[in-house]
Amino acid sequence: MSKSLGTIGFRMTGAWKPGEHYRKDDAANIGRSLCYAKVDHISGDTPDMDKWGFIADATGVEEIAERAETAADLAETTGTEAGLQAEAAKEAAKEAKEEAELAKEATGIFTENFKQATSDEYAYAIVDLNGTLLWGIRHDGTVYQPKGIPEQTRQRLDELSGLQIIENAQYLFAIADSNNNILFALDRKGGSLINSISGVCTIEQFESKEFIYAVMDSAGNLLFGVTNDGTFQVSKFALPPDVMRQIHNASSNCTEIDEKDNEFIYKITDKDGLIVFGVRWDGTGYMPKGIPDEQKAENRRIHRRISNIETLLANFTGGTGDWSDNGSMRIPIPRCALLNIHSNIMPTAKSGLGTPGVNCQIPCQIEFWDQQGNYCKIWASMSAQGNSSMAFAKKNLAFDLFTSKEMDTEYVIKFGDWVSQDSFHLKAYYTDTFRGVCPCSYTLYEEMALTRGMQDNRPYKEEFMSRFTTSETGTDSVTDIEENFDTGAKCFPQGFPVIVFQNGEFYGIYSWQIKKHRDNYHMNKKTAEHVHLDGTLSADSIWGGNINWTQFEVRNPKSLFCQDGVKYDGDRPREIMGSDSENYDSSDKDMKRCAKSKQYIIDLSKRITELKEAEAAGKTTEEMRELIATYFKVSFMVDYILETNVVQDGDGYAKNWQWTTWNGVQWVANPYDHDGIFGAYHIGNYVSGPGSGWLGNTLTSPAGWIIKYFLPELQSRYAQLRNMGIFEAEHIASIVMDWLLRIGSDNFEAEYERWSESPCYRDSLINSGYWRRSAGTATAWTATTTYAKNAIAYKSARIFKSLIAGNVGNDPIEDDGTNWQEVTYDPTRQYAKNEVCYYGSTNFYCFTCLEPCIGEAPLTGFYNLYPKELGHYDSVYRVKNWLVQRLAYMDKLLSYSAPANLSEASVINDATIDNMINQ
Repeated sequence: MSKSLGTIGFRMTGAWKPGEHYRKDDAANIGRSLCYAKVDHISGDTPDMDKWGFIADATGVEEIAERAETAADLAETTGTEAGLQAEAAKEAAKEAKEEAELAKEATGIFTENFKQATSDEYAYAIVDLNGTLLWGIRHDGTVYQPKGIPEQTRQRLDELSGLQIIENAQYLFAIADSNNNILFALDRKGGSLINSISGVCTIEQFESKEFIYAVMDSAGNLLFGVTNDGTFQVSKFALPPDVMRQIHNASSNCTEIDEKDNEFIYKITDKDGLIVFGVRWDGTGYMPKGIPDEQKAENRRIHRRISNIETLLANFTGGTGDWSDNGSMRIPIPRCALLNIHSNIMPTAKSGLGTPGVNCQIPCQIEFWDQQGNYCKIWASMSAQGNSSMAFAKKNLAFDLFTSKEMDTEYVIKFGDWVSQDSFHLKAYYTDTFRGVCPCSYTLYEEMALTRGMQDNRPYKEEFMSRFTTSETGTDSVTDIEENFDTGAKCFPQGFPVIVFQNGEFYGIYSWQIKKHRDNYHMNKKTAEHVHLDGTLSADSIWGGNINWTQFEVRNPKSLFCQDGVKYDGDRPREIMGSDSENYDSSDKDMKRCAKSKQYIIDLSKRITELKEAEAAGKTTEEMRELIATYFKVSFMVDYILETNVVQDGDGYAKNWQWTTWNGVQWVANPYDHDGIFGAYHIGNYVSGPGSGWLGNTLTSPAGWIIKYFLPELQSRYAQLRNMGIFEAEHIASIVMDWLLRIGSDNFEAEYERWSESPCYRDSLINSGYWRRSAGTATAWTATTTYAKNAIAYKSARIFKSLIAGNVGNDPIEDDGTNWQEVTYDPTRQYAKNEVCYYGSTNFYCFTCLEPCIGEAPLTGFYNLYPKELGHYDSVYRVKNWLVQRLAYMDKLLSYSAPANLSEASVINDATIDNMINQ
């Protein structure tokens, strides 16, 4: 089992309490020990240790301290009678007591910073109190060292091989080499053993009052140390007198002593910032002559920072000014903003799913410039964000904004007509060449919404619009501020480009976006009818009537419960509580609301079955249309189907659509996460030409029923949007072009230098003299999946083609060729022209042979980062061509022809949009 220092994987709950519901992997302090829950349970009057495991076992520390105290007391009573023996005993007891206190201190440190965990990347890692990764051993045996480690040290550590993790009665855990020599160990009382191999010198940083750090030999003897007052202590060797004088002079004349540096364990700088003495992480000393290389490197870093951000802000004037101390900011939507993140670490885990302060919920200050004269410097809690995108090197970011370091008061920002928010998402769009086709698609959707008129431009308005009449007497008035005055809730995100810097250095192009927050869906968290579903909503997860609650999250309402009475956690979704739960309490308003919302979701899951039964019973077309309109907001479903088909959002009919209702009966799909459009594959490593058919046209989901029974409405709305110039290739491509111009080619150059393995802007590595990529990818084989004839699946990196229909439960590796045929690339095989094979590293793709060959792999290599296969380049001009062809297909699907008289058509431009807004 992999172990690591840090707090990855456990949820800290504080001191153990009786009568508390603990979930598996909750961490609690039981006495001086830090423990983790092995199973879900409700605690009794005393801890049930069968249900808890030790993270840091401190049960022996008090016993050590008591023995030391007794020894000290005994030594004192002997007085002069014992003479030297008594003094020796007393001194030994004192040392024992000090050792016990150190054990206490070590355990205290572990209580805050240590736990056993499984990490995807590291078998073992060391982090400091700020969560900075100091040292780690990856699962493949390679060693991570921070930036700036000398090459000799790096090579020495890279020589370590055959590492293994061991666990026994003596050690909490230990790392040993292939000969079972202990390299590092933690015993069950919090003590540590480092490098017991003879001849290996170790560097150990102390958390003590005496030393900043120390260099020790394998026996634990002090070789060299730097104390907290800046003096140096030498045990086994003495530095030359001239060196000691130089160190003394450096210490007395220095203006800064830096104890936290990536290149030096300890360094002293003069008043000009030059390094006059330092100790590297390998224990070697550094005393430069002239301008040191490290200072030259630092000067280059400073110059880069000035070049990156300060020159962008030079002579920057105008606008409202500094909003930092206002508690909120209200500004127009920026064309392109700048954001500087003051943090040495970037998040790699989502909030609530990692370790606060280590890989998520990282406290930091951020500086924001809208480049229109508005600025703020505020505090934020920063986490990673996303689902499948978490696999990529460049993470989405989530920021919760605050007015102060204490983070007890939110900082609210209102951009233009967006809803006011105190938290936002910054989307990386690592698989999108343009780093923003998704917000471009949202812009197109917003243009569509504005053509509907102000009373029908959002799906929630139908719920209260009928309450407004032509007069107002004050006796039966609408008093809700959010209904009388539009909040700006759009029911889908919008975004603007932002150039992100980390500590002044370029980090990447992002899109600053509204979250899937209930405010942007005009929802009340305490209203049972306001239900928002987010996740995979498909025939297998909901439309078939058998709900798989783990496949989607109930984002609204809040204060939900699971069937077993545990509070609902959207990051780990389970079935929510209904009135049939044995834990249901009808007097609890939250449980009552939860059960009511659950019934609305269950009813939704049965609608497809109900429609099929109505059709089978001979209902007329009009009766079917009426029934469908009862359960779904048809006009908004029409818009959803048209827009997602024009841009071809392949994930828009299972994974990416957001389903909402405001009355519990009538539901609608809303767009989200359109990063894989215009032909782009969802992981970004290739693009395809436009398809000629419908997306979502299946009677196993609501969209198929809209297409079947509301085709006239689809045709009419499509013709309207085509005639207005909204569904026009030039116009849609111009939205993308505008996004690119807002960012600038210089920022894109920096982006693809910083993220050089982005799959959407790199070479394909296809061996093009012999192979071309063909349509088709392999999916992982499972015993419960039914495979059609010619379906492709892989197991243990071998790829197989199904030879029969209804192929289920037949293990392809064990198959004798009756059910499966292996199609994995074979380097020893002679391939003929037009033969196909599948090839890859983490994903497997289909390739067609162009010329007879043997030993010529379809790819000449793989990349280091996921996805490791393929790649492509892209241009807005390719997008324009793609749209021309896709709209030609759509014209045929919807029987559209352009008006003969051009005066019948409208042209979309800035004036047209302004008129829509001001209707």
